[in-house]
Amino acid sequence: MTPALGKNHAVGLALFRGIDDRGDSTGGVLDVQEGVFRHPDHTGKDCERSSLSHQIDPPGRSCVHALEETGIECEVLRPLAILDGLHERANELHIDPAQTILIGRSSGAHLALLAGYQLGRDRIRGVIAYYPPTDMVWSWNHPTNPWLLDTPQVLGDFLGGPLESQQARYQAASPLEHVSATCPPTLLIHGLSDELVFAQQSRRLETALRAADVPCFALLLPWATHGCDANLAGPSGQLSTYAIERFPAFALAPQ
Repeated sequence: MTPALGKNHAVGLALFRGIDDRGDSTGGVLDVQEGVFRHPDHTGKDCERSSLSHQIDPPGRSCVHALEETGIECEVLRPLAILDGLHERANELHIDPAQTILIGRSSGAHLALLAGYQLGRDRIRGVIAYYPPTDMVWSWNHPTNPWLLDTPQVLGDFLGGPLESQQARYQAASPLEHVSATCPPTLLIHGLSDELVFAQQSRRLETALRAADVPCFALLLPWATHGCDANLAGPSGQLSTYAIERFPAFALAPQ
């Protein structure tokens, strides 16, 4: 699916589902593949799918379901719509929507965090976010090198104008503004050498989550840049894979 989020923006979803020995649904991971910024991040999708499918599905079962053509609505400021279509098609897709983890990269991670934190842990059991932008106000005030990304232009297109005229929308679109004790457990993966989405975005979110007593872990890699996990054989790929392989078992465990 490719619903519009704003000028030049779209979202895609893919589902990894879990099935127990009786064929019943045990949970799933919803991959927010596209994001709200001008250049969606596609880095490492095959790596992520390989790792998650191994963890969530028993061997030999097909687990990746492309949802791009289902017509599921997904708007950045209405995150409930992300799961509405899954609830309607739960039997068909063999999933339990109440046992769902969201995952995303870069701008996709921004959407995953925003949806997870607004929906809360009763609807979302965990969020995995690779190098996410978490605070739109901070992003506006700390722009990326314009040779890499025109931050004011991108944020203005996405949120309908500059910060000065759209303060409320910038805050509403910031996962950091939605942190509370009801947020689901969160895994953050970020490179300290990321010049596209600065690591302070994850560091500041981790601080807020810990203050709210939300289970979280930030894997901060000193050498890593944006998209650092694309190569599973490299140090960033191995460490991030190790972390995400263990996160679903923790997040989906009975509370």
